[in-house]
Amino acid sequence: MATENGMGLASNPTAWRVLLALLAAAALLFVGYKCNGFSGVRAVAGRPYGAYRRPRAPPAPLAPPANINDLQINAPLGTDLKLTGRRLDRLVVFARHREDITFLNDMREIPYLVYQDKNDSAWLQTPPGVGDETRAYLKFIVDNYDRLPDRVVFAHAHRTAWHHVIDAVGQLKLLRWSGAPPFANLRGSDVNLWQSNLWPNKLSNCNDKDAVESSQALRRLWKDAVAKHINGTAGANPPDLISAPCCGEFEVTAVRMMARPLQLYKDMLEWTTIEDVQEDAYHRGRAFEYVWHMVFGEPAVIKPVHECALYMCDGYRKLPRVPETGAFEIAFKANKTRNAKKTKAKKASAKGTQSAN
Repeated sequence: MATENGMGLASNPTAWRVLLALLAAAALLFVGYKCNGFSGVRAVAGRPYGAYRRPRAPPAPLAPPANINDLQINAPLGTDLKLTGRRLDRLVVFARHREDITFLNDMREIPYLVYQDKNDSAWLQTPPGVGDETRAYLKFIVDNYDRLPDRVVFAHAHRTAWHHVIDAVGQLKLLRWSGAPPFANLRGSDVNLWQSNLWPNKLSNCNDKDAVESSQALRRLWKDAVAKHINGTAGANPPDLISAPCCGEFEVTAVRMMARPLQLYKDMLEWTTIEDVQEDAYHRGRAFEYVWHMVFGEPAVIKPVHECALYMCDGYRKLPRVPETGAFEIAFKANKTRNAKKTKAKKASAKGTQSAN
């Protein structure tokens, strides 16, 4: 429509410039909204629970190995630093290296103990040796075998990690302490992102160096410390196929723990201190991740537990995702990269075999 002086928008260059500037600003805001997280969410390929996820929080900084006694114990202990008083119905056992554990201030209503590695000033100390968190877990069971709480969670002492489903505090507060399965990995049904298969008795045709070294460590652990208590025969081979999730964090009842003799846990703890072995420390610790579920009464090939059987979910049978940690993004990408490398290696091996023939 023309104005009173006969000039419309089409014949007014100043109006056109203003309009184009406004459109450009709107486009920039839209791009920033979609790409820089202004909306608080972003798309994630392969996400099993909807199309969006909050941006991943930065990893918590490592704290120096200082005196941690103010936060180390939140459960009744005697002068011998063992559980005492009435039997607890729940407890969390943390294995700490150098992680920042100030997040424990947010879960004072849950009894917990922190076993500290390589810190002589700590009240509860992890025995020296290899096996990462394994030594702390076994030390607790050995020391408290006759007074184990009804249910114990064994976990790493970090609030967030790539293998966490959600923030550790939220995870422990949402756990079904009285209704969870007698044993379950804390990953829940998202275990498919971390599930690993191992054929420890068939190594001749395996081209995966990590699997071979883990299998060798597992076979030695099984024969030296586990077989005589589970198979009834010392030196027996482990099962031909073992399927288990990573990453050494789980919940288990006292009934399951005490179904095995105390000597089993002592033998496993002693095995972590043996120095004259071929396997390195990492793979000796990794071996335990394939053994825990069998020690606590599960079959060699463990089936994933739906996370809503383990945690208190919302009305849509989904675990609340606040605060977010970005575990799915990292795990999905890592799993995809790992599978791509395995596929490439298999193709290269098959091509080499055909060329040789």
